[in-house]
Amino acid sequence: MSDVPPTPPPLARRAVPKTVRVRRDDLTAEPSEEPTGPPKVLVWFRLGCVGVALAAFVVATVGAYRFASDDQKGHFLPWTMAAVGVFVAYTLPLWWRRPKWWHWVYGLALLLPGIVPLTNPMSVVLLVFWCRPRTVRFFRLPPPSYAATPPPPTDGTPVVPPPGVLFPFRLLCLFGVGGCLLGMLLAVVVHSSERQPEWDVLWWLGGLAVAGVLFLMGLFVRGRRPWVWWFGVVLLGLCSLSGYLTLLAVPVLAFWVRKEPRAYYGMSSTVTP
Repeated sequence: MSDVPPTPPPLARRAVPKTVRVRRDDLTAEPSEEPTGPPKVLVWFRLGCVGVALAAFVVATVGAYRFASDDQKGHFLPWTMAAVGVFVAYTLPLWWRRPKWWHWVYGLALLLPGIVPLTNPMSVVLLVFWCRPRTVRFFRLPPPSYAATPPPPTDGTPVVPPPGVLFPFRLLCLFGVGGCLLGMLLAVVVHSSERQPEWDVLWWLGGLAVAGVLFLMGLFVRGRRPWVWWFGVVLLGLCSLSGYLTLLAVPVLAFWVRKEPRAYYGMSSTVTP
């Protein structure tokens, strides 16, 4: 026998992966068939809010008239205050611009009373479409065009988030607008029911009209200028001294004069991005 060691078997060749050419068009994501705009139920929901708000406004006006002309005022005051509260609650969704999760919860809270105790077909239909996955997804994960956070600027300027006191400030202005409108209607009704009407009602109408314009400015002002902060200070100070909105204006004023709102409107050099 030969002393030569046996030759080892040849190594198996590894399979070389084949090069597959992929076109750039194949790498792009397939377009989604679901529309990215707001759902249509949101339009019908706002129309329903407008209808309920108008009905509450009429009820509040009639209650204010009976409160001013009837001797038994205690029977109409709770209905009038409840109608004013319903008017404010159903007017708030009309100011929504960017979808948020609490908007969907708030809308659900407004739709549920419509089916109890008397079933309203429109409320039931709106409630069904309000709970659909696309509507929930629109408020929970809004499209990029509806993002609440603006894109960062290209020049490196830090993005300053708006202070949280802006929401109660605008809610106070909404209460003020509703109160001024109701006060003007009440003044006209009381003036027309008097046997010998006097022209002193013009002072009330003028004052309420000026107050309503100031509250409207607080709702629509969007600039980040120092005069906007001073305007808020003056408006909240007047509301605190008026006696009608004191309980709401005092805590809002306490947060309005803090460091964050002053920095947001350019009243302080320290800005926290």
